[in-house]
Amino acid sequence: MNVQQMVPQEQKPKRSLLIWMRVSTGFIALLAMLWRLIVRTWSILIFGIVGIVVGVLGNVLFTVTKISCFGRYLKLSSVIRTSAA
Repeated sequence: MNVQQMVPQEQKPKRSLLIWMRVSTGFIALLAMLWRLIVRTWSILIFGIVGIVVGVLGNVLFTVTKISCFGRYLKLSSVIRTSAA
């Protein structure tokens, strides 16, 4: 029985692959250092946008209920005036 065994050969990576690996490793290291700043900035942006939306909706709701309450007040005051006279 003739069994051939393959001996693993060491292959050198291509030069362009080495450059890409160094650049990507550097970029990942930079992102790792700036991670907290990135998260803080995004959280401020997201909470700011949510705050603006909630504020606008709150103002719209307040204005609509104020108008409807004011309209009810006018109707009630006209009823009170006509019944008192």
